[in-house]
Amino acid sequence: NDTTAMVAWAAACQSSGRQPYVPPGKYLCSAQLDFSSKGGAIRGAGENLSIIVFTGTGAGFKCYPSASSFGVFSIDQLGLQASGVVVAVGVDVRLPNDGAYSNNFRTGFRNVEMLGVSGGYFGVGIRERNVCYSERRRVKYWGSSEDAGAGGAYYAGIAFDIDTQLTADDPLLGVTLENIWDGCSVAFADTAVRIRGYSEGLHFRNNNFAFVRKGIDANAPVGTRQPFVSIIGNHINATEFCILLDKYNQSQIIGNHIARPNGVHAYTWDGIHLDDSLYAIITSNIIVPEIVSLTAVAGTALRLEGDSWYATVDSNQFVGAISGSFRPLDVAIRLESGINGTKMGAQNQFNGTITTALSDGSGTTTNFLPGLTIQKAGVTQGAPGSVSLINFNADFNIGVSGGVASVDVV
Repeated sequence: NDTTAMVAWAAACQSSGRQPYVPPGKYLCSAQLDFSSKGGAIRGAGENLSIIVFTGTGAGFKCYPSASSFGVFSIDQLGLQASGVVVAVGVDVRLPNDGAYSNNFRTGFRNVEMLGVSGGYFGVGIRERNVCYSERRRVKYWGSSEDAGAGGAYYAGIAFDIDTQLTADDPLLGVTLENIWDGCSVAFADTAVRIRGYSEGLHFRNNNFAFVRKGIDANAPVGTRQPFVSIIGNHINATEFCILLDKYNQSQIIGNHIARPNGVHAYTWDGIHLDDSLYAIITSNIIVPEIVSLTAVAGTALRLEGDSWYATVDSNQFVGAISGSFRPLDVAIRLESGINGTKMGAQNQFNGTITTALSDGSGTTTNFLPGLTIQKAGVTQGAPGSVSLINFNADFNIGVSGGVASVDVV
């Protein structure tokens, strides 16, 4: 047990202001390592060489700075493990609700591996509060690396938990302004990324979030809309939803592989779900339920609702079941209330078994020209209407329920 030595090491780094370094080896620690006084750029010899094994529920890293705002807290080339217990928070960072402070303090996590072993896992991998600028590059979080398939910690834990915890959308209080996830890997977790509060500028690139219940779960406070989420080139495989943006404007969802894992699932599935989110561009995504059991609950590839106006949807692949042995994709595109001005381009493709290409359950579509259009690829757009369905073949059914909708079939 290296707990005493590890606690002393953290204290010495804070008192002396020295560079925190973890040499190669595996270190057992049951206590929290506190870097609140001066922060620090913690570095190991490599995530498979320098490994800290946390064995207590309250163990992990902590940084709650309150002195100089011109500081940093980062971890690089280090492996962290939760062994035999649920470690509440692996890395816990909390800055003051003060924009002058959090606009200067920097956090970052690079080349970090967080694994659950021997039935343990991190309840939260990395938790950040009131952090304006943070990057996460090549961070790996696995809920349980040993027994995920056999139960264990499968679909437990949150890899990244971000929250400004503010009561007003005021930069002086420390709005999160730029957050980056690049090349991260999350598996066997309840949620890959959970975002709450006033967060602006969320960037996701080249990540792999697989075998999770929720992929990207971003929900801004009621009465606000936060600008810009960029989700480009990711693989997200989730049993409940892959992407949920609630009250985020001007977002780009481009070139992602959105999937539902194979098997039997009790959750109603959404591939991409936008709620109260304006001006989104959704293009060049592949959305596929894979080989889901016939007894799984219904699934929708793209859902727009709640004043998600002026979205542009084009060049996406909606892929249904590959055979009658698997559950079809129930709805490719579901439009609910408040989707005024939404445009569906001519290059969307619909393949495999899809029960309903378009479902409008609200009776409210669009009042703006050129109207809402859903087209087969390579077909000239027809006359605009409230909803135009152009050259759909007999394999598709059009479902309208819960109201009176104007639908033009051209």
